[in-house]
Amino acid sequence: MPTVTCHSSLEIDWVCVEEGRMFVAAVYHPPRPTYKPEVLLCYIESSVAEISHDFPLAEIVIAGDFNQLADQDVIECTGLTQNVYQPTRGGSIPDKVFVSNPDIYSVIRAVTSVVRSDHRPVVCLPHCDSTAVHKTRSQRTYRWHTPAMHAQFLAACASFDFYAPQLYR
Repeated sequence: MPTVTCHSSLEIDWVCVEEGRMFVAAVYHPPRPTYKPEVLLCYIESSVAEISHDFPLAEIVIAGDFNQLADQDVIECTGLTQNVYQPTRGGSIPDKVFVSNPDIYSVIRAVTSVVRSDHRPVVCLPHCDSTAVHKTRSQRTYRWHTPAMHAQFLAACASFDFYAPQLYR
């Protein structure tokens, strides 16, 4: 992990993967940050420089919501390449993936979110078959829960003595 001091209001987390072979950062740069964008850029630049010095063969991935931060600013201070070209929110691309090796991912797609969001998540896949999987939807009931069963469970919990000695035998 980078040892560079991070400004308290920056929202960035680093993860080391495969014992120093890859470093991944998750970034959220809000639309109206409480810090100057230069603070985030300086921190990212210092972190990438430290990782590159300490682990010269490591892959570096920085991904997240960069809002109005210009791609060129991040590219100039890190030397990384931006790989997302599909819109991720409306017609714009605030969600980006910057990588040290442009060949690390063979498939990069903005997909439909499974939760309610106005952002489309970005999925990056390493060298693999990129054929689409045909999805089917089905609904199954695994265990039936009625209000009466729930009430019976709560009544049993309320009357149970969790500190009784028989539990510790």
